[in-house]
Amino acid sequence: MKSIQSFIEDSLIDLSKYVLKIGIEYNIDDPVIVYGFSDGINLVHRIAESLYEYLINQKVRFDFLKKYILSLRRRYNEVIIIGMLSAAYSSESKRLINNIKDKTSIGIIVPAHKEQERMHEFGKNNPNGQNAFLAKVMQYYWIFSDNPFIKSELLFIDDADRTNIGDELEKYWVKVKDKVNLQKNMNLNIIKLLDYKDNNLKADNYILEKLRKRSFTTKKGGSILFGLNYFLNLKYDYAAYFDFDLTHPIEHIGIMLNIIKESSDIGMVINSRRKKDSFGYLPKNGQNLTSSLFQMVYRDMLNTNLTDINVGCKLLSLLAFSSYYKELDDFELSFDAELFMLCKKYNYSIIEIGGCFYHKYIDGKQGVARDYGDMLDNIYNNILKHNIVTHDKNFTLYNMIKKEQGFYYMVDFLEKSRRTKENDEKLILRLKKESEVDG
Repeated sequence: MKSIQSFIEDSLIDLSKYVLKIGIEYNIDDPVIVYGFSDGINLVHRIAESLYEYLINQKVRFDFLKKYILSLRRRYNEVIIIGMLSAAYSSESKRLINNIKDKTSIGIIVPAHKEQERMHEFGKNNPNGQNAFLAKVMQYYWIFSDNPFIKSELLFIDDADRTNIGDELEKYWVKVKDKVNLQKNMNLNIIKLLDYKDNNLKADNYILEKLRKRSFTTKKGGSILFGLNYFLNLKYDYAAYFDFDLTHPIEHIGIMLNIIKESSDIGMVINSRRKKDSFGYLPKNGQNLTSSLFQMVYRDMLNTNLTDINVGCKLLSLLAFSSYYKELDDFELSFDAELFMLCKKYNYSIIEIGGCFYHKYIDGKQGVARDYGDMLDNIYNNILKHNIVTHDKNFTLYNMIKKEQGFYYMVDFLEKSRRTKENDEKLILRLKKESEVDG
């Protein structure tokens, strides 16, 4: 076995050749696309398998792997480093997964809303393609296929979408299922919520009944909460949810699972894009003003220092979820905040860790169209509805936004007020302090 330094250097060369090949062929350098091709997934997995051998033979520790890979950033571009670092996270995740020797069950929820382009491979006629469906299936198989003690299911949910994404997922799965030989303790399921508009599931689903009452008008929150209720009914121990895109690799889940299994008091693990030890999401100069302001107001209202509550990558204890799920009522994009506040209200701890993500950050570009103003209003109303203990100071920025004609008006105001040498975060903090003095 060659030294770990030599292996990493050789692997970086392999990744460099692959990234160069994709760049020449497709003129792209977006990690979610580069590592969405089957060749990219297989290359990362091959490197991760070898790193796994180093880890289990105690030739190296995971913390050293991360530090050494990051020390080489000046010599390789970010896309190459992301691939190498992701392989390191995958190897540690697999080590932790394969260390589990007690019977454990975990469900993985992937909401699918108008994802026809992302589900297929990138190409001239599909510039938004990520090969996301097959990539997630391959990641799921790679991480869970070696451990017979873990029962798992990968669940794709068509969230009452009228564009028939569920039908397309089923057809695609029929085409590719022979490429992925799922073990007996693994399962892949595709649920179309509209199929249950008039018919019951085998088990009652409280969230489904709420969806019926709303005529199945739902956003992402409805799918996630339905999936959590679905796995709760199956008496699973844990359930995670991942966005449909490839930003959050499923094969990193072992790191989250290892943490939540440590104590029954842990209700949720958040895989943050914004912690100091996270990699591959935010630009070097920090996030844009819109995101910065939203995250600050979000944290203030929920009275927390956690950095990324609304990230689409979380793992929940279903024991904890069973304590509060009937109080959940937010099916919009703000549903994460209600999950957080009820988990906390019922005295379950919430752990946030930094992760590695496939993501190409373009300054000023929002990844998803969101109405941040409506999300903040929903959070405010949920705090009142659930009698969450808080303080007037937690709503200083929120009240400023309402007073100043809304969230986006405030963003425009801050942009116009920006000082030449003052970054976004300092500007927001200054305005917040001034408002407290004025009040």
